[in-house]
Order: sequence, then C-alpha cells, then structure tokens
Amino acid sequence: MLRHNFFKYINIMDYEPYVSHNRLRMTQTTGVPATKHDPIVSQLPVDIDQQQSIDLLYEIGDRVDIRQINRVYGDCIEIEYPVKSINSLDDIRLIESQFAAHNAVDDIDRELIDEAIKDVIPVYLEQEEETLPEDPILAARVSALIFGQTRELGSTKNLLKYFRDNPSSRQAYGLDINHGLSESTLSKARTQYGLNKPSVQNAIRRLKHALYRNGLLTETLSGAEYTVNQAIPLGESLPDDLRYRALVNYCDLLLAHLTEDISFNRAENAKYSIREIIAALAKWAVDGTFNKGERRAQLQFQDDLITYSRFRQVIRDNIAKGDFYQSKQRINRIGTKLCQNLIQFADEELDFFSTPLDLTFDPTWIPIDEGAEPEDVPGAMGTVKVEENGGFYISTGVSFTPMSRLSFGVDLLTEKSALPKSIWEMIALIEDVSEIGWVLADREFNGAEIIDLFRTAAEETWIIRLKNHRDIVEKEEYHELQKDGQAVISIDKSEVNAFWKEIDRDSQRHVLQEEDDEFMLISGMPMDKTTISQLAAKYPDRWSAETHIRQLKHDHSPEMAHLSGLEQTFILNIASAFYNIHKIISQSVSPNLGLPLQPKHYDVLTGIIESTFARRPQPHI
Repeated sequence: MLRHNFFKYINIMDYEPYVSHNRLRMTQTTGVPATKHDPIVSQLPVDIDQQQSIDLLYEIGDRVDIRQINRVYGDCIEIEYPVKSINSLDDIRLIESQFAAHNAVDDIDRELIDEAIKDVIPVYLEQEEETLPEDPILAARVSALIFGQTRELGSTKNLLKYFRDNPSSRQAYGLDINHGLSESTLSKARTQYGLNKPSVQNAIRRLKHALYRNGLLTETLSGAEYTVNQAIPLGESLPDDLRYRALVNYCDLLLAHLTEDISFNRAENAKYSIREIIAALAKWAVDGTFNKGERRAQLQFQDDLITYSRFRQVIRDNIAKGDFYQSKQRINRIGTKLCQNLIQFADEELDFFSTPLDLTFDPTWIPIDEGAEPEDVPGAMGTVKVEENGGFYISTGVSFTPMSRLSFGVDLLTEKSALPKSIWEMIALIEDVSEIGWVLADREFNGAEIIDLFRTAAEETWIIRLKNHRDIVEKEEYHELQKDGQAVISIDKSEVNAFWKEIDRDSQRHVLQEEDDEFMLISGMPMDKTTISQLAAKYPDRWSAETHIRQLKHDHSPEMAHLSGLEQTFILNIASAFYNIHKIISQSVSPNLGLPLQPKHYDVLTGIIESTFARRPQPHI
C-alpha cells in the first residue's frame, strides 16, 4: 500500500474537462504522477534534476481506460529523500522501480560510478547515525567492503579481484594491493568495524536504492527490490484522500450523464433537482448500511435536505399520479431512460460491448408490506387486482459478461402474462449497443412466446430450466428424454431441444436444483453437439440474476415502509442506476486519475451523495 508520512496529498477538486480519447482496452495505464526530491543526485554522475516527476504506470487488468494522456493537474504523490525510516523503501519500491527505468543509463563510465559510491558512503552512514573509522587505512578498507556489497560483488575474493583488475578504482579508494590488502585483512576490518550491524546494512541499502532509482547499476543489482519498471498491481491501494476525491469526481461525471434529458415530469424551477432526488435515495440507502454518526464525519452536506415525506410527495405529484397504467408507463419510461443514458456512456466512452453480452432475466415477487392486506396500503396497486398475498412481480435483467455487468432496469408486472413484453423491451435496449451471447432464464420463462423471443435474440445460445415437467412435457416425450438424456419436446406447439439428467442427491446436490432429483434444461443448442453436462456447467451463471435483485433491494435501496407498488418500482429503478454506476466505476479506471478505484457499493453511494450535496466547486462536464 502507498502510505505513511512521506506522501503529501493534493486536493483534486479542479480537474480538466472530460474529453473522450481513443477507447482502448489495456492491461496497463499511466495514472497519478510521482515526484521525488532527491538531493543526492548532485553527487552522482547523472544529468537529472533534484526535483523529478514521472507518470506512474498501473496495472488495470481488463478495466477500460478512457483517457490515456494529460490526466491530472496538480495531483501527485510526493516523495522527499532521505526517507525517515528504512522501512519506507518497501512502500515506494514500485515507484522507485519506475524512476529507475526512466533514468536508466547504459553507457556511463564505470570508474565514475565507483568514485561516486566512495564519495556518498559517508552521507548514507550519517543517515543511520554511523561514520567511517578515523584510522584512514581502516576507513579505506571499510569503504571497499561497503562498495563490494553495493555492487553485489559477492565474496571478499571477488572484491579483491575487482580492485586488481581496476587500478583507477583501487586508487580512488586508497587501497594498496602490495601492502597488507588481503582477504584476511578485509575480514578483520569487517569484524572490527561491525559491518553487519543493522544500521550499517541499512545505510548500504539506502545507498543501493539511491543508485538504482537514479538510473545507475540497474543492470547489475539483483532481486525484486531492484527490478526496473514494475507496474503498480491492480490490488495496490491509492492513498485514501486521493481515491476518495477521484471517486466523487467519477460519480459526478456519471450523474451528469444519468440525468440528461430526465425531468421526472417536474418543472425546470422545481425546488429539488433531479440529482438531489436521486442522491437523497443514496443517502437513505447508506443510512441503512452504516451508523449515521460514523459516516457523517466524512461527508460535508447538510442533513435532511430532502425528507422521506417530501420525496414521496414528489413521486405522487409528478410520477405516480392518476391512472395506474399511465403511472406505470411513466415509471417504465424513466427506468428505460436511466438505463439508456448509462449504457450509452458505457458504449461510447468505455467500449463495454466489444464482445457479445451474456444476459439473464428473472421475475421477482415483491410483497407490498409485511403483514398488511393490499387494501390497507393506500394506492398499493391502484384499481388493479393484486396477488392474494398482497404483492406483485417485477422483472429484471442483468448482463453477466466479465467486465460488462450492467442492469437493464426494473419493470412492474401485474400478471405473469406481461413478462414477455417486459423482457422484449429489455432485449431491445441491449440490441441497440451489443450482440447477444448467452441468454439464461429460470422456469418462469418456459412459454412459447418467450422461447421464440430468446431464439430471435440469441439463436442457439439460450438455456431455460424446466420444473414440474408433468405440467409442460407430454408423458411420451418425457420417457424418451429419460431414456436418451435428450429429446425434442413440444411446449405450446413450439418444438425445442430438451436435455435431462438424474441427480444423485445423496452424493452430489446440484447448486440450482437442491429440491429436485432431476435436472432438465431446454436450449437452442443442437443435440448432436451438446450434452446436458455442458449446459449444466453454463447454467449456474444464471445466479447473476438472483445476486442482482438482492443487491438492488438490500445494497442500493433504502428501507422505506408502506410503499405502494409504483413507489417501490420507481425506487428500484433508481437502485438499478446506482448498480450501473457502481459497475461502470468498478469495470473502468478513474477518468481523471487513470487508476482502478475498486469501490464497494457504499463507497459509490457516498460518492453520489458527496458530489451532489457537498459545498464544493462543480467540475465542468
């Protein structure tokens, strides 16, 4: 981790306007600059300034880099030499490796390096509160021993050979081969001075690092500590201050795209902006995750700018008013636009959809209120009949392609027959930006209309799990399926390929079929090239849908009591936008820093709050 007292953090409130450059998928990127102030360079045979800056190289994996040049103004990790503690060199090892690559000198005179080492040995001993012996002969021999360790010559024998072969260096160190210089006298000097003392070894390490980071001895020093040009790994943390401001800035950028051309049917001069309404939901979602007092120490905005009652009034007065179906259509249009705006950003700026997108869909039961009858909840579903248990279904869709995970919105369903139309609208949204890879769905999608829809969207690469086959599959077809493990079956007069296997519940319980003793899938894959085992290996990816809705309900939504179905659907669509902001930030690098921020969901919610309510200059988007 980059940390401790030799770092100075500069606020990144002001940053250059966002401009899209070439969209490239890279494994490395330049990011935050590092500056070192290194007075020792004046005593080394190098032509560099004491104050020197480079753009650090970071590993970003599959994350998308959208701005490769001119990334930051004024934001920097600063290193002041000499570092106070020798342990600090561990913290900046990777940064020094990049300075070493930047400064590397191939054709410098070896004798100049040898003489420079002799001249700076006292400097680094002094940093560890050590000095050379007063006796000039002993001092010369100790300097030679330190030189040998610095150059990694190995044994005393190798050191003596080096000086025999390089008389100018031998003369610079004041050594006389013919008068008492031998392996035994050097060993005696080592013991007499205490060369192996930690303080002396620390001084030698400081010296080696100075030569290394300033481009000297880069080819001869060994080990990971002296390997040049090491990119900072993906898991390496940014300093908290820098990371937090970068997260706020990225949230600010994405919120600007999210709210483009969205009004929530409110007047332009309305008291609360669209961003404030959205950020209020983020605030309440965070309130439900953390102790309020602990989180307030980090945030700057004033509390209770928008109350629960005011928020609900905005929905009722502008969105969920009048006829139920008209209100439902308003919410559906808002949810679709929220998705489109962020999908457009992911497509045009991040190139998220350069490979086909794998999708999974799910209908989820939402109770209107625990323990309450539908008629006890005003406006729960308007005049529409609800399920007996007092609730409704929502349909959701999410992509699960690695590094291209996005939510495709939330739709309220008053009856299951509306499911095909809802899924068709989500697929249409996806087809605008991407080819479709796999489509996975559970047993609720076993009707002919949805099967035809999946066939149109994905041709062969779709899978649906069947359950309660007696209600779906003819008896004769089922027997053939059991016998051969695959068969063509009819579902609502539509012929599909079916695959079957028995599950031994005593020896191995399938992750998706714990309650059954068989596993049955239908798919567009040809039976002569496909086995149930192949499909069963792919099908568990459908759990992305379960994870997705759980995250919408528990991570990105506030807990609010006595909400109507329309209100819950509206909130879940905002939660879907939060989910997408989280995934975009997680799957790309910070536009202004160029580094992976790797936020948790509550980090993103906090960034949304801070970028909206904090009293700070708004960046130019």
